Amino acid sequence: MREAIGYCGVVSAILYLVIQSLKTYLAIAFYRSRTERRNPVHSLSVLTPILSGDPNLENNLRSHLQVLPPDSRIFWIIYEQDAEAKRITARLVEGSQLPIKIVPSPEIPFNANPKAFKMQLAVPLIDTQYVCVLDDDTVPTRETLEAAMGAVESADVYTG
Repeated sequence: MREAIGYCGVVSAILYLVIQSLKTYLAIAFYRSRTERRNPVHSLSVLTPILSGDPNLENNLRSHLQVLPPDSRIFWIIYEQDAEAKRITARLVEGSQLPIKIVPSPEIPFNANPKAFKMQLAVPLIDTQYVCVLDDDTVPTRETLEAAMGAVESADVYTG
């Protein structure tokens, strides 16, 4: 009987060590997977519905171009009749290294959400793994974009 109790104790100790080792291994693997993903070089489409009128519009859009990853595809959705937005975006497109597609938007139908309507125009053009919606008055930083790209590794949607 004593022998059986001693044998069970040894088996229990071995199983305990195996479980603890497995937990440690999984914790290290999880930590490494999180730190390896900190480099935010992903294939990213950026949708920006644009409406002129904000005196900071050009600077805001320029800040987008400065912080987005180099493989980003940018879609600027502009009302067809918005001459000021066309002028500003044409100047920025000319000086950018990033691929920017201007998506013209017709007049918004009555009872339609203007942003949703405009973004819907760009959806068929998306061919990337990730999509980011940046308002034209948003000024993102590299840190906020890195946080967002890291978050979508474990979630379907990130708002921030």
